[in-house]
Amino acid sequence: FYSSVSNLLQGNSITTNGTSSNYGMWLHNSANNNAVTNNTIYVQGSGSGNVGINLSSTVSGNVVSGNSIRTTGTDLNYGVRLESSANNNTVTNNTIYAQGSLGSNYGIYLYSTVSGNVVSGNSISTNGTSSNYGVSLDTSANNNNLTNNTIYAQGSGSGNIGIYMFSTVSGNVVSGNMIQTNGTSSNVGIRLSSWTDNNTVTNNTIRTHGSLASNYGLYLTTTVSGNVVSGNSISTNGTSSNYGVSLDTSANNNNLTNNTIYAQGSEGSNYGVSLSSASGNVVSGNSITTNGTNNNYGMYSLS
Repeated sequence: FYSSVSNLLQGNSITTNGTSSNYGMWLHNSANNNAVTNNTIYVQGSGSGNVGINLSSTVSGNVVSGNSIRTTGTDLNYGVRLESSANNNTVTNNTIYAQGSLGSNYGIYLYSTVSGNVVSGNSISTNGTSSNYGVSLDTSANNNNLTNNTIYAQGSGSGNIGIYMFSTVSGNVVSGNMIQTNGTSSNVGIRLSSWTDNNTVTNNTIRTHGSLASNYGLYLTTTVSGNVVSGNSISTNGTSSNYGVSLDTSANNNNLTNNTIYAQGSEGSNYGVSLSSASGNVVSGNSITTNGTNNNYGMYSLS
């Protein structure tokens, strides 16, 4: 749909099949104020880069609601993708499943100067090998609202993330989401990194599990500041070196308040809250529990 406005796209059954870069539906170049509702979309490919619904290049005011969306391929498959000035759109109450035989599959992906979008009430599942993401905000994805979604990010390998906010991402609200991640190691419920500043993360339920070590409930790393993390229920589980909340590498001037945090491992060195090379943060009013064999820490600070 190119420069098409005010259309109703409703109740269709759409199946696409090919090698790579297949699309169920694409709204492009000032395709504004369209309603995409109650469609069943199945996009499959033998290669990578398959997309259920794509909104790109200055599109706004579109409503994507009540759709059943499934994508499959090798890697880099997307349920819904908003990119390149896709602003002020609404993605609500969809069932989204993005799967690949390899890694890096995305349920919902907001990328490259997208703002004012509402992502709410969706059921999102991703599956592959490693580095699968429920929702990702990347490269100037600012002032968006992610609320009341159910997110399940899993893989047979490591590095699966429920919500990933990366690279100059600010002013977003992440609230009321139910997030579960699962894999081997280095799985994360919510991760903020690389100049991800002034975001609000409140009242989410986060459950991170790994069959190996180094899983994180909430991870703030690499020059992030001014974020508010409050009222969340956070639980991590693995073998060793699991973290409820970790702030490291210039994670400065953030507020971590009134969260319930539980970090557990079948072995030792599990951390409720860990601060490493981080300054000016406020950690207050949290309930923190750790469990493991030995060397477990409620709060740990390292310069």
